[in-house]
Amino acid sequence: MALTLTPHALYMILCDEVLPDPQRPGKHLIVGLTTQIEWPLGSPEPLRLERLVIYLILTGGRGWGMGQIVCYNEETEAVAFASPPRPISFEDKEPTGHYGVTFRILDCPIPEPGIYIVKFLFDDKLVQQQFLKVRWSHE
Repeated sequence: MALTLTPHALYMILCDEVLPDPQRPGKHLIVGLTTQIEWPLGSPEPLRLERLVIYLILTGGRGWGMGQIVCYNEETEAVAFASPPRPISFEDKEPTGHYGVTFRILDCPIPEPGIYIVKFLFDDKLVQQQFLKVRWSHE
């Protein structure tokens, strides 16, 4: 039986996109850092993010497991959106190395303004989380 150890997340970044830096191999560019979203003033419709990218730098994992992103409303604990679970493998990788994993989630519904918690789960265990504030616009 293969050993599986849950990785540690050194970084969890919410953004619009992650691109390789053409000038510096091995480096990445974070585009559109996302920590707060403005809800259009007076809009009764749920907000939809066209895309949310979650960039993780993981270390210490062994074997492989299923990774997933789940976004909850902090107050109600209702799930707003989630990625499908997907395999993440650390097999044949240096255990102390740093490994980038990117989740791209399209058409993310945000049902109401509030504080949301974006969680990274590995084999259904919480590894890392970030807050995402959705507030009324001050137009």
